[in-house]
Amino acid sequence: MKRTKIVTLIIIGLALAYEAWTLANDVPGDTISEAMWDIGKSMPVFPWILGMIKGLLAGHFWWPLTAGTRTT
Repeated sequence: MKRTKIVTLIIIGLALAYEAWTLANDVPGDTISEAMWDIGKSMPVFPWILGMIKGLLAGHFWWPLTAGTRTT
């Protein structure tokens, strides 16, 4: 398995473990979604920046260089 896949799976696994832990404890407002909402309230440009990054990365990863070709 390539290093990128391993790192991606580790990050996803850690995020899922953190989310499970936040759902299991009794602390209000500590889930990933609630943290993003709080950051968005304190820095209104943050959701826009994440949207731009996500959009640019999606275009980078899934927009073909030429029609019908793959570079993998």
